[in-house]
Amino acid sequence: MQAINSLQIAPYPADPLSSGSQDTSQDAITTAVQNRTMWACFIMERLISSGTYNPPMLPLSEMEKIKVLRPFSAVEFAFGTDSASQRSSMEQSLATLPNRNSNLLDITQAFEVLVAGFDIWTHVMTFVLNDGRRAPEITLMLHREYFPFLPTSETIPRGPVDHPQLQAEAPPGWWDASALEMFNASEHIARILHESSECGAEMLTPFVGFCAFSAAYMNLYVSHFPQMNLGRSPRAEENLNYCLTYLEGFRKEWKLGESWMTTIKHASLLYQRASSDRARYQGKSRKDFDILHQSIHEFRVVDRSHQYIQEIEGAERGTGLSTSEDTPATNPASESLDLDAPLNDLLNEVSTYAHEQGMWSHWWPSLEEMNLALFSDNVS
Repeated sequence: MQAINSLQIAPYPADPLSSGSQDTSQDAITTAVQNRTMWACFIMERLISSGTYNPPMLPLSEMEKIKVLRPFSAVEFAFGTDSASQRSSMEQSLATLPNRNSNLLDITQAFEVLVAGFDIWTHVMTFVLNDGRRAPEITLMLHREYFPFLPTSETIPRGPVDHPQLQAEAPPGWWDASALEMFNASEHIARILHESSECGAEMLTPFVGFCAFSAAYMNLYVSHFPQMNLGRSPRAEENLNYCLTYLEGFRKEWKLGESWMTTIKHASLLYQRASSDRARYQGKSRKDFDILHQSIHEFRVVDRSHQYIQEIEGAERGTGLSTSEDTPATNPASESLDLDAPLNDLLNEVSTYAHEQGMWSHWWPSLEEMNLALFSDNVS
């Protein structure tokens, strides 16, 4: 991507073919190949940055700045583009989609929606990394962040019950509509996975897997607490099974699937106990299950089985992990780390906060992981 970009902005391109000696048809093909390569790299960079929680290096605004055109259609790729297409940007093209007479999208329009979708997903993962609704200056509404993590069987759709609560009441019916949108989306994902499987068209890729994992969790949630969608998800258990069937196949291809299945397993254990005997978790909320809640958003391989059980059993005993001491809302690593200390001491201190959603836990592996990596290298 950097090499292609340098060809576009350098006053003396390194590629002799770009000096103007080739014919017009070659110019069109070269431009089209570069265009498709740039957008393919854009999508891959979104997947990588979201998986490791790194900020994206090339936002859409930057693609516009360096004059990357919208993706070319098959016809444009074969025969070149007209002047109007050459001036059209990605954002301009997306803005016209709702005004099209037909609801059917051609392959180029569908790709434009896909590119925009991956860009939105990056913003979602950034939102989650920054503590979701607890972060200042929110730009984004992620519905499940606002729903009670551990409702009762009688609880109906409502806003957050743990800190920080909203300062104003929502308009009448707003939370009902929010629940309908959220759980309908989960049902749609489950149906698409099932129908794709029946057609022999499963896509065992990490992004689709993450969608299946998210839908599985939300269908699990509403199957145990049906009133959280006002009884509008009668097929939640069936949809959950569709998602689990997909994830069973996914984890045979990707180790990432093991972590997701482990999270679903422990969330299922918690919700089974809570829905059958609410007294076991009387007064408990999301803050008592912070590690399990964090794993619901994760797009990487992490095994926290022991910590999940500690949270669940600790909450039942009434001595769960203390939010004020072990999982504070602010990131203690950023406030207390002594950057002048020896590296080994620094890594030990960082690994202490490995369960946090703060920056350190994602940029630095735990000391144990580093030792294992070094040991493996020495052995090999």
